[in-house]
Amino acid sequence: QVNNMLLETQDLTIWICDIFEIERTPTTFTTDNAPFNFISCRISGKGYFKQNGKIFPYNPGELILSPGNISYSQCCEEDEHLIVIHSKIGGYWPKEIEVIKLYDPEGMIKAFRKMYEAWKSKLPGYRYTCNYIFYKQLAYETSMKEYSSSPALSRIRPSVEYMQKNFSSPNITIHDIAKQSFISDIYFSKLFIKAYKMPAVKYLTEIRINHAKSLIASEVYTFEQVSSLCGFSSYKYFFEVFKRNVGKSPTEFRKENPVNYEIMFDGGSPF
Repeated sequence: QVNNMLLETQDLTIWICDIFEIERTPTTFTTDNAPFNFISCRISGKGYFKQNGKIFPYNPGELILSPGNISYSQCCEEDEHLIVIHSKIGGYWPKEIEVIKLYDPEGMIKAFRKMYEAWKSKLPGYRYTCNYIFYKQLAYETSMKEYSSSPALSRIRPSVEYMQKNFSSPNITIHDIAKQSFISDIYFSKLFIKAYKMPAVKYLTEIRINHAKSLIASEVYTFEQVSSLCGFSSYKYFFEVFKRNVGKSPTEFRKENPVNYEIMFDGGSPF
């Protein structure tokens, strides 16, 4: 049984409490109501979990989420080597074991090794480093899942990534974008509409507008700065496009979306 809900949750927040490495021989044991979640990456070793009569087999190169506050048994059928994160999770409350097959198992193993080394070092900013490494790898897995579901999207992936990285340039053209996938402008436009149900120009505008919303709501940037940072050719054009897409002017949007400087954790600090 395979469950990939962890990768499908968009508002996931993970607070890392500890990271450690385990090497063990074949064994069977039970875990009862742990106060945190286990997120583990198997480097080697096969086995299975058993929870409420369900069997969850696992293999090397898989990501496993074992939720806290539940009871389950685990059978390690052979010598195993894994790296485990003790964590608290916000935005997602799993009720059973999740065994996640990865598109890039080697990449995840490397990420877990890097996190473990960073955690052991305890150098300034090590928690931020570990979170960055983990979220980056989760983002990659999520994008690979999306790309694999659509041949058209897979074909134009370099172009889509180019737009996401270069939207701040006001001079970007369809020719520039299509060239990243080594296809003609016409063929690219056809594949893009098939994959996204909208023209590439509209998609690029949406990226710019969404980024503009974040910058405006932060109250850190002037509207002129937002316009420039989001790739609009002029301040006037930015206002026109923003109002046409959002239904209100940047000024109205900022008034209706004041900054909330309070950071709230349900149940207190995760650490």
